[in-house]
Amino acid sequence: MADDQSACPWIPLSVEGKQFWVKSRFDLDSVSLQIFDGVDVWSETSMVKNIKSKTKLFNPNVEAPVAKVLQHLKECLQYNSTKGQFSYQYRGQRELILQVASNLTGGVPFNWKFEANQMDKESLSGEVTMPLLCMVTELIQREKALVSALKRKDAEIEDMKAGGGKVSRKYLETTPFNHKSFQEERVQSKGFEEIISGQGNGCFEDEGQALYKQVKVTLGTLNRRKQAENEAAEPDTLPVDGDGPNQSPLRDGSVRPSQSGSRSASPKKPFSPGKLEEKQTELLRREALERKLEEEKQKQQQKPKKKKKKLF
Repeated sequence: MADDQSACPWIPLSVEGKQFWVKSRFDLDSVSLQIFDGVDVWSETSMVKNIKSKTKLFNPNVEAPVAKVLQHLKECLQYNSTKGQFSYQYRGQRELILQVASNLTGGVPFNWKFEANQMDKESLSGEVTMPLLCMVTELIQREKALVSALKRKDAEIEDMKAGGGKVSRKYLETTPFNHKSFQEERVQSKGFEEIISGQGNGCFEDEGQALYKQVKVTLGTLNRRKQAENEAAEPDTLPVDGDGPNQSPLRDGSVRPSQSGSRSASPKKPFSPGKLEEKQTELLRREALERKLEEEKQKQQQKPKKKKKKLF
């Protein structure tokens, strides 16, 4: 479930004037929620038993099956949902409470609290920082590709004009695209100021959500592939000092006792395709040399011995 949730996109959620982003994973018997407040990532996972007890605690007069509670919370957390009224509270420095006040079918009041704990910095990097860096890099490459396509289109239009071609309507005519001017105009536009003042709250709208998911899925695939390559190329663990055949004898001639309990094996070296190829090449070269020497030896043995001539 953790891998599936990791690939889920962040959804913007404005709560009492503060911008949050949430990602959730709902199963038949559990719900997992992550919250990003712009500084840290917070997480909570509730199983069936906890969901039942929390439903009774927050809604003493409500009788609802777990599946219905999960479906209702899922609808409240959907993008641009208006089903719930959210509020938040930091409890100390390690816990974030996200409260939801809503109504079930028939107008029955329903309350819920997500009690999320602060995750480590590694989770912040894996869920936010690194995916965003990959997204920015990909968007830069896409802009370069689009600029290149526009330049080719402009060249095509100029060629058609040189051949006497004209647009059928004057308003369809365009000027050649200037990338530098476009960037300057964009930075000086009101839209640019709105994006900065909004602190990136539009990053995970429709297109951003799709790109984030694509990045996370690809990162997961690359990590699994790298792990498989490392495992396939790992050499057998060497015996630790005192366990192998080259144990150093003591003064009385006895063998030094094993120290496997006090000394760990050497760490395994990371996979290096270049070194592996060099070893394979050297092995083939040695085998070829051994075959050649064997063939020459057989030829020498097959040659008939010359009889010595008698002088008298």
